[in-house]
Amino acid sequence: MSLFRNLKVSRKLSLLVIIGALSLTIIGLVGYVNINNMAEKSKEMYEDRLKPTQWLTAILEGNRTLDAYVLELMITTDPKRNQELLNDMQTTASEIDQMYKNFEQVHLSTEEQEVYNQFKLLRDDLREAREQAIKLAEQNKNVEAYTLYSEIVREKRNQVNQVLDELQALNEQAAQQINEENEAALSKATIFMISCILVSLIVAISVGIIISRSIVQPISNLKDLLAKAEKGDFTVKGSYQSADEVGELTLSFNHMIEELQGIIRKVSETSQQVAASSQQLSASAEQSSDASEHISMAVQDLAAGSDDQVRNVDESTQVVKEMASYTDQMADNAKVVSATVEQTSKISIDGERVIHKVTEQMSSINENVSGLSNVVAGLNERSTEIGKINDVITDIAGQTNLLALNAAIEAARAGEHGRGFSVVADEVRKLAEQSANSAEQISSLITMIQNDNQQALESMKSTTVEVEEGLQVVQEAGHSFREIKDSVSEVVAQIQEIANMVQQLSEGTQHVSQSILTVNSIAETAAANTQNISAATEEQLASMEEISASSTALANMAQELQDLVVQFKV
Repeated sequence: MSLFRNLKVSRKLSLLVIIGALSLTIIGLVGYVNINNMAEKSKEMYEDRLKPTQWLTAILEGNRTLDAYVLELMITTDPKRNQELLNDMQTTASEIDQMYKNFEQVHLSTEEQEVYNQFKLLRDDLREAREQAIKLAEQNKNVEAYTLYSEIVREKRNQVNQVLDELQALNEQAAQQINEENEAALSKATIFMISCILVSLIVAISVGIIISRSIVQPISNLKDLLAKAEKGDFTVKGSYQSADEVGELTLSFNHMIEELQGIIRKVSETSQQVAASSQQLSASAEQSSDASEHISMAVQDLAAGSDDQVRNVDESTQVVKEMASYTDQMADNAKVVSATVEQTSKISIDGERVIHKVTEQMSSINENVSGLSNVVAGLNERSTEIGKINDVITDIAGQTNLLALNAAIEAARAGEHGRGFSVVADEVRKLAEQSANSAEQISSLITMIQNDNQQALESMKSTTVEVEEGLQVVQEAGHSFREIKDSVSEVVAQIQEIANMVQQLSEGTQHVSQSILTVNSIAETAAANTQNISAATEEQLASMEEISASSTALANMAQELQDLVVQFKV
């Protein structure tokens, strides 16, 4: 299982295609070899056993014909008829000699060769005795010719026929042996082919199930993790580890989740700091407002005591300095938050790119599965072609059966001497029937292969549907990341607005500080510049109102940022 896990998806699918093609090739080669062996055995049966039986039968019939011509020649006194008989005997003798030549070209066993050598000696003796009888008949010495025929030629002919019968018996035994060898070879070939088919099916189905699980299961798990992340749960983590595309996708998903966790924590901490700073700013604004009121009272009571007024101005100066410090800290925090949110935006864009890459990889997987379906369809076409070849074998078996029937008819015409030929013809018929039965078995096996290929094709279609569902899930995840990116963009805009307000607050604080310095200068000359001090005090009150409003807006923005961060679970 670990071996398949670390393979690329394309290689997994290629492995399944190679196994199917290799199985079909092995089955085809086994069938081809067996068909060739059967064809060779059939050819051997026809060339070395059926034809020699025909030739031996023809030789027997030719010898009987020559005997008939010789007997007629002995009793015929018409010279014209005698010449016709001599011509017929010459023609028949030439045909018999041609049969001898054909028989000598056949591959004979050692025992058959010994019997045939004996036959040639007897044949020469028969030919010599028959020629002597013919010469006596030509001289009209019919009595001497018939005596020679009865005493010598007939005996020689019987000896020759006996040897020919022995050759036919040996030929029948050889044909029977070939038939038994064919039956044994057919049984072995059938068992071997069925074994190859079963092993191929087991291997192909097992590998297909393993590859399908190695692709579908981790994708389904990743789909569940994406659904949780879509709901804001960023505590999820993929556990699938592999060197294939799904493993790389899981690793990228984990990295993305870790980056988002860091960003969300950073944004949460920053928003808390902004909230705390806004509270401090609000408190400082209240203090400044109180100080301004004190200044106003001091201005009103300026005539009563300039020392008290100077002391109040000093207190206001200290408060403004603290406000300036708080304002600077808020500006720094706003910059940090802005940078963090910008980083979040970049990471969300990277996540969208990763999802796009995942979509492309899922599309590639879908194309590979479609290619595998085409390959399985090609396997069905090859099986159909093998079925056509099997039909040709069936036709050959039928034709062989017809030849056996014709041979049986010829054997029946030959009578007693055609009995051996009839046995061989019957064996040829049995072989043809066995070939037809084997062709039916092969046809059944091809049907099984086509059914299994159809099941594999349906499995590939199911896998294609699951891959398309995975592609849809990834696209939905991409939509979720785009929504995250849009939300982060909104946060960026809000943070920029907060930074602008903090900048305005800083400028207002500086303005207040300058006003306090002015008040301090006026306080030193309180007697002459009471009106100026009153104006500065009013200006300070206005600045404090602006600071208070800005701090309130900053607090609201910080709360909104906190509400956004709370939606995510890290």
